[in-house]
Amino acid sequence: MLQSIDWSTIELEMSEPRGWLQLGVIAGALAIAWLCDRRVARTRSRRAVPHPDSRFAGSLVRVIFPLTAWLLLSLARIAMRRSGSTFFLDIALPLMLALVAIRIVVYGLRRMFPGATWLKTSERTMAFAVWALVALHFIGFLPQV
Repeated sequence: MLQSIDWSTIELEMSEPRGWLQLGVIAGALAIAWLCDRRVARTRSRRAVPHPDSRFAGSLVRVIFPLTAWLLLSLARIAMRRSGSTFFLDIALPLMLALVAIRIVVYGLRRMFPGATWLKTSERTMAFAVWALVALHFIGFLPQV
């Protein structure tokens, strides 16, 4: 779903319990993904000696949250699709994939320009800004902005 969202559909989905259930599933998936991300970050920070594959691990750590969220949302979408609409899940899935791609690209930039201190300090800000632009485009607000 790469088209802008029809706001009347949002109103329709919000007027039914299934829409609220989907929003709850999304919130739960994001919470679980965040907990997984925190656990991996804590485990990684406890290590005194870096792992030999730390380059790969560094890139993987950055995508654990959105990848876990995407996986959980995909499973929820498969489970819920049999019984009806999955409107909000259809919105959340490409946004999570966009976040995965953005984090990988920003991490790649850090690897290509290792001496750029501005890049290290602004990695999250850049990722959030690009993701916000993708989200605004997706919901149809980018032309107005």
